[in-house]
Amino acid sequence: RSTRSAVSASGPAGAFTFTGLAPGSYTLSVTAIGYAEHIMLLDVEAGRDTEATSALAVDVGVGN
Repeated sequence: RSTRSAVSASGPAGAFTFTGLAPGSYTLSVTAIGYAEHIMLLDVEAGRDTEATSALAVDVGVGN
């Protein structure tokens, strides 16, 4: 099992895109300053778009 990583930044509405990913299982980590990390598992299929929606929670440990 190989490990690869890719990074993407979102626009003002929070949308982001990865292109050229090989089919397979991926772990998506969504982070933003002041919010708790949200981790999702995604299966990418050849020839299909994969969509995911994430809702971040305020990190109560920030600033303490």
